[in-house]
Amino acid sequence: MDDLLQERIYFKEQVEVLRRKLNKSKENGILEENFKSELKELSDLEDKILTALVPYYRGKDNFTTFINIEDTLEIKNIKNNSSIRKTYFIDEKLYLVNTLEGGIYFLNINRLKDETIEINWSSPLEKIKEKVVWAKKIEKDKMVLFTAKNKIYLFKSNKFKNTLEFAENLKLGAVYNFNISKCIALNENFYVVEDGYGKLNLLEFKDEEVLKVFETDAFNCTAMAYVDENTFALGTDEGKLFLIEVSNGEFKIIRKEEIFSGKVRNLTLLEDEKGFKDKLMILGDEGKLKIVSLKESSIKSYSLKGNLFYGVSKEGTAIVLSEDGIMYLFEENFGQWSLNEKNIYEDLFFTDLLQFENSKYLAVDLDNNFKLIDVKRIRTAEDLWSRS
Repeated sequence: MDDLLQERIYFKEQVEVLRRKLNKSKENGILEENFKSELKELSDLEDKILTALVPYYRGKDNFTTFINIEDTLEIKNIKNNSSIRKTYFIDEKLYLVNTLEGGIYFLNINRLKDETIEINWSSPLEKIKEKVVWAKKIEKDKMVLFTAKNKIYLFKSNKFKNTLEFAENLKLGAVYNFNISKCIALNENFYVVEDGYGKLNLLEFKDEEVLKVFETDAFNCTAMAYVDENTFALGTDEGKLFLIEVSNGEFKIIRKEEIFSGKVRNLTLLEDEKGFKDKLMILGDEGKLKIVSLKESSIKSYSLKGNLFYGVSKEGTAIVLSEDGIMYLFEENFGQWSLNEKNIYEDLFFTDLLQFENSKYLAVDLDNNFKLIDVKRIRTAEDLWSRS
């Protein structure tokens, strides 16, 4: 804050300096050679100062965050009437969709010049009709698929673009058998898998083989979340939270917390405006929600309505869904996350949420309709001017 104050003082002083130079040029008809560059430098400093002041303005009436929900999305090439169960991010603009009927499709999502969002479906992946537990693109030409039928599929593609060409050129490379109930990827080589039988496994992809590196009890796991390449979070049916580090091929518990009574439904890593992810949102039934700092011992609690089942976060915002059709917005300001009580929506029965652009999300409803959840939040000096 001291630096910001000094910059504001300097800015005011330089405005006076440039004003005197401009007045002098009006008298003698000569504009100093470096006047334009000094003016540009001052304009850049103004943007920097205003951007730093953005968090202070967000509490004022004209600058509060609001949400637009747009349902005028153009969906092309739909070749099925299946119900979307879950969507996985594969690459920029490319997503994998698993349907309740077991079908697997790819979506290519683009924003056209007229701002229409175009969603193109691929033909179904005929080789597999199973419930997907996890999907991820690894390296530039490979994708791994974990399914509930205890299979790990490794695919290859000779198309590296983030379009449906990648999907259309997938070739099945190998199939591996492992018990799989839940899965997260720590990086391209190491995966943590809960097997559904009370065991937690560390798997390694090495030279296109899958190796079981380590196995331990799964702590009655009900949810897992990636924290960093060496750490993951695990929630249990008793409301406990474990932070677990992977060290020398083994699991090491580095933190254990009693979060709430009842099972943990979902763990969401919160991303602040600068891209830092140092807080974890924990969701449960009966509106139980807690935000835990990964670096400190602080815990912030909320008691909301509905059974909370899903959360997603991007650039200082987070959307939380309940099975009862309630959607909540959380925001980060000055490093602290809080519920935006002015943006609570009911009768929105979404089944899935995708990160899209900045603080924009794509939601899927019960009828397979895609809606754009556009979080209108001031972020820049330009945003301030547009709301003034």
